[in-house]
Amino acid sequence: MEVSVGEVLHDMGPAHWIQWIELNIGNEPAGKVDFQPKGYLKAKATFTVVLGQEFVAAGKATLVANERCNLHGYWESHVDVKVVA
Repeated sequence: MEVSVGEVLHDMGPAHWIQWIELNIGNEPAGKVDFQPKGYLKAKATFTVVLGQEFVAAGKATLVANERCNLHGYWESHVDVKVVA
C-alpha cells in the first residue's frame, strides 16, 4: 500500500514539511514513517499489509492513512478495500 500526501506530492523543506505518515487497519496501527524537513524527500511511504482471517471472513478492511504537516496540522483519509482469500 503506497500512501502519498496530495495529488501533486507535498513539498518538503525547512519551513513546511510532512512530519510523519501512518497507516492503520481500522483503529489498529499498521506502520509509521517519520520524515525530516529536507528538500529531496518525497511525502510518500510504502507499507506492506497482511490482513488476518477475520478480514477475509468480513470481506473488507478499512485502511486509514494519517499524516501531520508542521503548518497545517493533522489530516486523515480512509479507503475500504475488498479482501478475498
